Amino acid sequence: MSKVKVQILQHKINLLILDVNSGFQQIIGGFNCRVCVIKELGMYAVIFRAKPGIQDDEYGKTVARMRDLAFDKYGCLDFVAVTEGEQEVAISYWEDEASIKAWKSDSEHSLAQEAGRSRWYDSYIVQVVEVKREYKFNT
Repeated sequence: MSKVKVQILQHKINLLILDVNSGFQQIIGGFNCRVCVIKELGMYAVIFRAKPGIQDDEYGKTVARMRDLAFDKYGCLDFVAVTEGEQEVAISYWEDEASIKAWKSDSEHSLAQEAGRSRWYDSYIVQVVEVKREYKFNT
């Protein structure tokens, strides 16, 4: 039986096991939410670490728009952001590098990046990494 991984995009969902050879499906659990199937190898993450500057109302609107655009147009799988002290960390998950490159070169995203450099961030670092393994506990 060949299996593929299932990534959880929202909390408490059905666990879906797929046999890609026979089409067999098994659902475990009692919650309904969005899931997406990830290849066994080859999920990517973009890690954005920044020192925020002044973040006005336009910043909040732009962040919300960029998040929607990443999910709706470029297939972003998940997005998590936190701020602690003087550091902001955002991690987005993607199925492949081509989607990340397309997202990076989007014209609306490019304008948002320019605004980030000139107005909203004092500095930032972007890292693109391949996720090799994932471990979970109680999820």
